[in-house]
Amino acid sequence: MSARLEKLREDIEREEFGAADQFWIGADVAIVEEEPELGPPGFYPDPLFVVSPHAAELSWLFTQVRDCFIDLLSYGAGKEGLFGEMAARTNDVIATQPDIDVRDLLLAVLDAADLAYVLFEADDQAQR
Repeated sequence: MSARLEKLREDIEREEFGAADQFWIGADVAIVEEEPELGPPGFYPDPLFVVSPHAAELSWLFTQVRDCFIDLLSYGAGKEGLFGEMAARTNDVIATQPDIDVRDLLLAVLDAADLAYVLFEADDQAQR
């Protein structure tokens, strides 16, 4: 695990986390507070939506995780997988624990980033 991810985990455990001014949209993931109205299918598929009252805090976490991964060689090719896994984990947690508090939600989502980091780091070592 990266030292930056470990520090991020410690901050969240102490409830020292932020809230983004803008909701995350990127790497085929969009975080929103309310279920979006979707139009007809277009050429590009819709992003994977995360709908949560904690959209600002989740968006902050996704930005922090991006900053932890961005210097890895494999980030560019793997970011959709990384954030897709984080979004899927978020949706799974929300579906099974709808009353989860924001701290525990952020920590659960960070688990997906921790696992991905090991894979990204191994891929980087193989590329060097």
